[in-house]
Amino acid sequence: AQKPSSSAAETSAPALGAEAPSVRFVVNASVGHMVRVLRLPGVSHLVAIGDWTGNVSLLDVNSGDVALTGSAGLDSITSAAGMTGSGATVLCGSGWTGGVSAFEPSSGHQQWSSDVGVGEYARTAYAE
Repeated sequence: AQKPSSSAAETSAPALGAEAPSVRFVVNASVGHMVRVLRLPGVSHLVAIGDWTGNVSLLDVNSGDVALTGSAGLDSITSAAGMTGSGATVLCGSGWTGGVSAFEPSSGHQQWSSDVGVGEYARTAYAE
């Protein structure tokens, strides 16, 4: 019987001379049970987006220290999208009320919040 051949694509070891990725930090972002993390180009913080709490936290990208935790202006957050361009913005959508809010990810400043009248399970969309 012949031994099956293996290729570099089938192995999980890092390439010769490359280092395996490592965990930089572990932190409780205080935003609920399920968290989504966004990293936007040109923004010095990671954005940790909560779930049923409606909270967001800004984390230092190097240390994981929580710089700010606050409300996204929604009762819960079920979807989120990050945008860059003239200025970075994070949009959050609420799954229960149909609300949508936007905030500036470097400072956590809420730019606006609106009930778009779509009821349960609103999703966030962006068009230009």
